[in-house]
Amino acid sequence: LTATLADGESTLDLSAALSVNIITLNNDGVTVTGSDQSDQITVGGGTDILNLGDGEDVVTVSGVGNADGDTINTQGGNDAINISGDNTVTSSESITIVGGDGTDDTLTISDTNDFTGSPAFSGVEIVINSDVTLSVDQVAAANGEIRAEGGGSHAVTLKAVPGGATAVELASLDGVT
Repeated sequence: LTATLADGESTLDLSAALSVNIITLNNDGVTVTGSDQSDQITVGGGTDILNLGDGEDVVTVSGVGNADGDTINTQGGNDAINISGDNTVTSSESITIVGGDGTDDTLTISDTNDFTGSPAFSGVEIVINSDVTLSVDQVAAANGEIRAEGGGSHAVTLKAVPGGATAVELASLDGVT
């Protein structure tokens, strides 16, 4: 199934799907129930809530403001969340990312973004392809491990957030410059 949600559509249930789903969400904010297949979802503006299901899913978030208020629950399967575009996430915005239990979920960040307005990510490996600002809590939740890929700069700025941790032990900064 390949589809773009029409304006005004706010709920999408893919749970009965038997094939790959390629979906582009509208800008109204959509609640998605994923399938056991590979769901490939591109989010739009608005507050989206993704409950991905058991497939090997891919979520793409790109564009200023398109991540603000979104919640991504990866659930089962080894899922990939790709955030790209300068300032897709800023310190005044929030995106919640909850990885599945016992799965290998990956958050890949391309272009310059600041996640300090977001809660700590859980259950995801952080891969950076650019400069990024993360909270101490987010890095601690990733067990102090960040991996860099691709060429160019991979500067990581760590910031403490009010009420959060003030220190983190960095276990692995593979490729970070």
